Amino acid sequence: MTPLDIALAHLRRFPTDYLFPLAKLSKFPPLLKKNLSENCSNDPAKLRAWDRQFPACNFGIALRRSRLIVADIDVSKGKPGRQTFDVLDLWYGWPKTSCVKTPTGGFHLYYRGQHVMKVNGFGPAVDSPNYVVCPGMKVKDGKSYCYTNLRPRAEAPTWFYEMLVLKERAANAAETVVELDQPHHIAWAVDHLLHDAPLAVEGEGGEFRTMLTAMSLRDNGISEEMARELILEHYNERCSPPWDLEGLTQKIANGYAYASLRPIGGGTAQADFADDDPGEITPMGPTLVTIHGRTFPVVRDRRPRPRKKKRHANVT
Repeated sequence: MTPLDIALAHLRRFPTDYLFPLAKLSKFPPLLKKNLSENCSNDPAKLRAWDRQFPACNFGIALRRSRLIVADIDVSKGKPGRQTFDVLDLWYGWPKTSCVKTPTGGFHLYYRGQHVMKVNGFGPAVDSPNYVVCPGMKVKDGKSYCYTNLRPRAEAPTWFYEMLVLKERAANAAETVVELDQPHHIAWAVDHLLHDAPLAVEGEGGEFRTMLTAMSLRDNGISEEMARELILEHYNERCSPPWDLEGLTQKIANGYAYASLRPIGGGTAQADFADDDPGEITPMGPTLVTIHGRTFPVVRDRRPRPRKKKRHANVT
């Protein structure tokens, strides 16, 4: 099939999508210089005219005019799109929807809703782009954009807009909302590592579990350096197999880098109740624990523990 045939077939399936011409065997550049909200069409005659004007051109989908949002999960050249996707799936859950695999191994997830364009809008290496290449189009290396499923396009959930319209991400890596490594936060971290943190097991998502453990400590007011110390002492040896120091250091660094949805310490009771009377948060059954010769009480307050890992939505 020619690119024009593919584009016309796409319009028969999705008649409310608006397409526009792209360079031959490429995803860039758009061949019409004006705004895509104007220079796009769902009229087959217009697509045929563009194909005559730009022989064998590819076609893209203008998302704003089509009233679509696409989550573009980029895994090329080591980009952390998959990790960001997994974290968001853990926290929010991705609605099942139509999915297209890209030539570089990433994914486009299609949702119906008011479009918002934002680079890294969902987190590191997960964009909400202005346009995407129409599924079926090929690029120069012979690879193509191809459906992994043809589910109906789901409605964009509310949390999309909560993330995409933020002028400044609350979880800038440099932003800290509590004093780090306070004794009661360290005590909580030790208790979490000993009793609640999911252990890393080879072949069962161990790398992701370790990264989530680091994220939990970050959210609860633990510095990256202290997290490494605590995880080494109270968590790592129970993993199967334990990480070497270099590998563990990298996993913790990844967790601190990818946890970009709220500030450091944003999961602590101190942050949650910053404007409340401190007396409203009461210890429940303190226990003493010793860390490198220092003794701290393990404080179990009324704030919820970090949510447990749930089964991931399957991108494919």
